[in-house]
Amino acid sequence: MTKAQKGLLAVIFLAVAMWIVPLGYFVVLPLAFLNTHFHELLHAVTAVATGGSADRILVFADGSGMTPVTGGWLALVASAGYVGCAAVGGVLILCGRSERAARRAFAVCGGAIALSLLLWVRGDGIGFIAGVFWAALLLLCAYKLPSEPAKFAIQFLGAMLALSSLQSLLVLVGISAMPQAQSDAALMERATGLPALVWAVAWSAIGVVVLAVCVRRAFERR
Repeated sequence: MTKAQKGLLAVIFLAVAMWIVPLGYFVVLPLAFLNTHFHELLHAVTAVATGGSADRILVFADGSGMTPVTGGWLALVASAGYVGCAAVGGVLILCGRSERAARRAFAVCGGAIALSLLLWVRGDGIGFIAGVFWAALLLLCAYKLPSEPAKFAIQFLGAMLALSSLQSLLVLVGISAMPQAQSDAALMERATGLPALVWAVAWSAIGVVVLAVCVRRAFERR
């Protein structure tokens, strides 16, 4: 087993431990804010990209969020949050294969958060504070972390985002089984006529497959 493969296994073990160990909550909560920010940002960007508009991004104290949108392709906008976050997490794990990719990933993520603060985060103290914190930290990592710590950190961040996204999807499956529940899956039900539970399960399956493929690619010998 190569050093890079051992490092990836350590990253995954540490990320899972953070969700299990009670003290890990203090690390997981800020990361939950970041995951929610990316989730809502993907809704906003997808709405704009499909001809609609996004009013603002909101991140709440419990780690949930909301992005009011107008127009756009509803089915794609609704799907973008959960599936997109799982994909982002998987791509960040892949970026840990090289220093250059890791630094670029940190810079892109930090820049995206910073841009969202200018465009969409308004009247939301938690979202703004968490956004400023993460934008600054990600950009700092892009330019100041040494090579090996940068690769380890971007894979850890990717693993945490992916796990957070998958956990949210499992919660969504439970919520979607309840009548009158408000969620992204409920929006898909209105857009397509298929039950919200079907979409929640489908998104969960896609998220697991995306993460598994990315981890397998990252684990391959170089």
